[in-house]
Amino acid sequence: MNAEASEATRNSDFEIGIICALPLEAVALKEIFHTIYSENQFDGKEPGDLNSYTKGSIGQHKVVLAHLPGMGKVNAAAAGSTLKSTFRNLKLVLLIGICGGVPEGANEERIFLGDVVIGTSVVQTDFGQWTPKGFDRKDTTRDNLRKPPPEIGSFLAKLESDKSNISATTLSYLAMLLEKPGFETARFPGVHEDQLLAGSPPTISRERSHSEPNIHFGGVASSDSVMKSGIHRDRIAKAEKVIAFEMEAAGVWDQLPTLVVKGVSDYADSHKNDLWREFASASAWACTKAIIEKWEKQATKEQYRVVSQSPF
Repeated sequence: MNAEASEATRNSDFEIGIICALPLEAVALKEIFHTIYSENQFDGKEPGDLNSYTKGSIGQHKVVLAHLPGMGKVNAAAAGSTLKSTFRNLKLVLLIGICGGVPEGANEERIFLGDVVIGTSVVQTDFGQWTPKGFDRKDTTRDNLRKPPPEIGSFLAKLESDKSNISATTLSYLAMLLEKPGFETARFPGVHEDQLLAGSPPTISRERSHSEPNIHFGGVASSDSVMKSGIHRDRIAKAEKVIAFEMEAAGVWDQLPTLVVKGVSDYADSHKNDLWREFASASAWACTKAIIEKWEKQATKEQYRVVSQSPF
């Protein structure tokens, strides 16, 4: 490790964190990072921090990746808690991975396999009680997850207003990533493989003419249960106004300045399989790199002091 990299590994220098639940979801990190500073799991951690980290840079930003021990919001919550104790200056934490998408998203916007969902809100759909009439989710203001903090909310608005540029940059990075050795199996599976469980015969190929992922902004449903029912998916999506289902966001949303970026690997129905996982994960990583480049580096207290003393 050179002197520059060694200096850059000071935990106070890191403003951006990334959380991944599965090894598959972290497979592209070494291609997305411009520099890897450290992969030593004992490097500079606070006492009691059991996370394993990869430290590096993406563009002008120093970024730390936390590897979760497994799926689910409990693992995410535990990792998030110790992440913020070791890296106390984090301003943005991206939760990267795969999700189940709602085929007919909000405002009649169709979601396809391989697309990317950027979460604008998170609904914890398994927090409630079972009654004779079914599951009753707690949905009071006190029980709901909060809105994103103002800085993340304004950044989301910026991203959404610049969606066409984010999409173009994502496609550019995805194309470069998929040309890398070892990513042959992560390439687009084929239009005919985008199948949705419906009617008879049991599966139909969706009508899509594109192979590039689209980007969607919307609410995300989060729970410890895997959604594999098209009927329940559509009912929850309509009631909660969500466009995707995943398993970690509820664990970190309220404790970290979180942005959810997930590639759609299935339709959250009984036809769920692993065919699209690698392409969806690669799409999410390409989008992540595009997003990080849009994040404005925060001025330090010393920089504020210098500016305030400037005669100009």
